[in-house]
Amino acid sequence: RDLVHELYALRDEISAHQPALSDTNVSATAARMRALTPVTPTPLLIDTTLDCEIQLPQAVIAEAQAAVSALYRTTPQPYGYQHWRDY
Repeated sequence: RDLVHELYALRDEISAHQPALSDTNVSATAARMRALTPVTPTPLLIDTTLDCEIQLPQAVIAEAQAAVSALYRTTPQPYGYQHWRDY
């Protein structure tokens, strides 16, 4: 199969396991993705959502804001990589 068909097959496989992927499914899917390209050691990123509402303490929020601010001030690309912006 060519790359496009493999990517479509992976997309369909991931979609079929929504909303939850087991550790086994994630490992197998990541292995298939790594076999398609050597570009990155972590070809699969998973967004997670909580099935509840939470409230973070103000101190945690302030610490996260301070960390983001420090990263933003020290990055050489504060508005993202040029090729991302071009996209």
